[in-house]
Amino acid sequence: MKLDKAVKRLQELFTKTGPVWINNGDRLAFNTIVEYLNKTQEETFANNIYFTKLFAYVLGVFLDRYNTTISNPIPHKELYRVL
Repeated sequence: MKLDKAVKRLQELFTKTGPVWINNGDRLAFNTIVEYLNKTQEETFANNIYFTKLFAYVLGVFLDRYNTTISNPIPHKELYRVL
């Protein structure tokens, strides 16, 4: 099922008044949307892997500079100030 059809199907289902009966088509629509979201999140993560590594490295540098642990908010504040 295509994403736009899946969204339309669930939109029709949720806009009904009265009792709602869920069938296999509704399940397929929901699963299609979940698969799309999972795929998009994986792509986003893959596209930001270098930024994630840089973020972790700089946080580690600030932790060493302030001689503290990860639970201290000071290195986090410094990192967000830089960003």
